[in-house]
Amino acid sequence: YEVKGCLEKAEEYLYSSYCLNREQQDRPRLATNYSNLGFVAHMQGHFEDAEKLYGYALKLHEELGDRARWAEDRGTLGNLYFMQKQLDQAEICFQEALETYTGLNDLTGIANQYNNLGKLYRAQGKLEQARVILEKALAIDEHLQRPDGLALQYSALGMVYFDQDDFGQAEVMYQQALILQEQLGNKRNQAHALGRLGMVYQRQGKSELAERALRRSLSLYEEIKDIAGMAWQV
Repeated sequence: YEVKGCLEKAEEYLYSSYCLNREQQDRPRLATNYSNLGFVAHMQGHFEDAEKLYGYALKLHEELGDRARWAEDRGTLGNLYFMQKQLDQAEICFQEALETYTGLNDLTGIANQYNNLGKLYRAQGKLEQARVILEKALAIDEHLQRPDGLALQYSALGMVYFDQDDFGQAEVMYQQALILQEQLGNKRNQAHALGRLGMVYQRQGKSELAERALRRSLSLYEEIKDIAGMAWQV
C-alpha cells in the first residue's frame, strides 16, 4: 500500500498490526510498526508525528541491538529533516547511518545513504560533489542489480544534471528512472519522474511533451492523494 501510494489503507493496516504486536509484546515487530507508521505520517506531511514514531523505532532497535534497522531509521529521520530544510540535522543522520552500514558492509544501505548525501549536497549547491557520490551509489546498485535503487540514483542524478544545465543528460536520467518506477509500480515516484521530465522539456522548448508529462504527473498525484505533489504541479 505504501509503494502504491494508498496511505490511508497502509495506515489502517499498520495500526492493526501495531495493536496486535503491542498486545503480544513483540518488540522487534513493534519497532518495525513504529518505522512504517512514521513513514506514512512522513508522507502525509505530519512531520511531528513522524519524528516521534521514528524516535520510538530508533530506541527499540538500539535496545534490540539491530544495527541495520537502526541505521535505516536514522537515514529515514534524516530524510524527514531534509524535507523540512533542516540540512545540518539531516547530514548528521545520513553520516551516522552511512558509518553504521559501512561497518556492517551493507552495500544496499551504503548506496541509499550515498543517495541521501547526494541530494543534500545538491541542496547545498555542491553540484560536483553531489554528482560524484551519486555515481558511486549508481555503481553499487548496478553491481547489485537493484531496480529500486537504480531508479532513485537516476532520478537524483537527473536533478544534478538539470541544475548544471545539462538537459540532455537530465532527460536520459529521468527517462531511465520513469521506466524502472513503472516496472516497480511506484506511482509517487512515477509522478515525480514525469514532473521532472516536464521541467526538462520546458527548458528544451518542447512545450507539447512538457504539458503531456506534467498532466500525467498531476493525474498520478491526484490518484494517490499526494497533496504536496499536487501543489508542486499546479
